[in-house]
Amino acid sequence: MATVFRRPGSPYWYTAFFDGTGCRLFRSTKQRKRSEAVGVAAQMEKLARRAAKPREDDNSMEIYRILEDAGTQALRGVRAGVIPVRAPG
Repeated sequence: MATVFRRPGSPYWYTAFFDGTGCRLFRSTKQRKRSEAVGVAAQMEKLARRAAKPREDDNSMEIYRILEDAGTQALRGVRAGVIPVRAPG
């Protein structure tokens, strides 16, 4: 959920929210009224999350899956094309 706040010395409301990849973004809503800034912030967050998600209409879902699997394996310490072998004993 987007948060709205004011920065000292600025007449505008700002927003902070997370996009679809988990990055926190800070943006100006360019609104002077809080009620209008809340609506703009929600729309900004919605667009940022939608942009970060893979689209199903092309090969991006397959690419996304491959990258996700590679990232998971990297976190586990598995190297591509290498089969882990246990030491005897």
